[in-house]
Amino acid sequence: MVKLKSLGMAALLVSALCVMSAMALNKKATAKGEDATLSSDEMELINQGDKAVFKGHVLLEKTEYQLKANQMTRTEKTGLVEAEGNIIGMWKNPAGGNLKAYGDHGRYDPVAQRAELWTNLPKQVAVNWKDAKGSGNFLSDRAVIFVSSKSVRLQDHVTGHIVPAAQP
Repeated sequence: MVKLKSLGMAALLVSALCVMSAMALNKKATAKGEDATLSSDEMELINQGDKAVFKGHVLLEKTEYQLKANQMTRTEKTGLVEAEGNIIGMWKNPAGGNLKAYGDHGRYDPVAQRAELWTNLPKQVAVNWKDAKGSGNFLSDRAVIFVSSKSVRLQDHVTGHIVPAAQP
């Protein structure tokens, strides 16, 4: 299991998906007192809001992160949020550094406090970061983010490269 304390990948994906969930219900979405913005080409509310579907150039933005996808869907009863197509999550750490994650499919389960990102094989999930300690680029078939422990597990066919920062 890879712990990402300095970059907070779990915070990126989970915060973005949580904020998106609140916005799907037309509630004011805030995290740490800041608003988030969700835009898409289309929005469909199904069965009086039991399900909200955002389609086309879906973009969720907050000061420190962006989440892009072709489509995002939230189911009210379960709170489950699913993202599909060209998912790109980008997060900037206020203390410096950034993280990017890429995939084709994503899911956030608020009950299990778990987010997942995967692709259409043979393509792989890509996770890239850079901060004061160095940089890393990883590929895997699946990334699982455990919110409560703030950890990430890359699964199946994991490869990567870490470059430590130059020492002064």
